Amino acid sequence: MPKFRRKPAEVEAVRWDGSADTANRFLGERYGTDWEYCALNEGEILVPHESAGMSGGMYGKIGDWLVKANGRAWVVEAAAFAALYEPSEVV
Repeated sequence: MPKFRRKPAEVEAVRWDGSADTANRFLGERYGTDWEYCALNEGEILVPHESAGMSGGMYGKIGDWLVKANGRAWVVEAAAFAALYEPSEVV
C-alpha cells in the first residue's frame, strides 16, 4: 500500500489560555470578538466554520493550540500539536 508524508509547512500558532483577548489577538476580529466561549462549557472555544473550513466550526479547550495558515484557522489538541509541529527558525 502506498505511504505518504505530510508536506513541510510553516504555520502560526498560539496556545489558548482561555481568554477572548488571546483569540482576538491571534485570529483577529474577522470572525467576531466574543468567540462564544463564554456561552459554552467553561474553558471551551468555538472557532467558527468560516475560519476552520468546517460546518459549524471547531471546538477547543484551554491548552489546545490555535493554528492558522493560508487564511484559515483551526484548533489542534496539545498532544497532536506536539507530534505534528516543531519550532521554526526565524529567518
